[in-house]
Amino acid sequence: MLIVVRGSDTAPRGTAWQAVPVRYSEFRELVREVLGPQVGPALVRDQVLGALGDRTAQEALDEGVDPRVVWRALCDAMGVPEHERLGRDHAVRERR
Repeated sequence: MLIVVRGSDTAPRGTAWQAVPVRYSEFRELVREVLGPQVGPALVRDQVLGALGDRTAQEALDEGVDPRVVWRALCDAMGVPEHERLGRDHAVRERR
């Protein structure tokens, strides 16, 4: 998925809009890995989160909230410890 943002310091001169890739696929991967392949997607779809303005994670994503913000809110609500939030291959992710 791409989100279009207005202007950028790094955009070529004369470019009014720039497409910025967002890592929704990484969000979905973490949901399945950390919260479980059955429960995780159900939580994203159904769990209303106060930290997201009383929206579900899916509603927040659909409305353009950064996946990292949504992931933190979901982890906080579900009591996921900090050391488990990056999944099993966290050492690889941190090096990217």
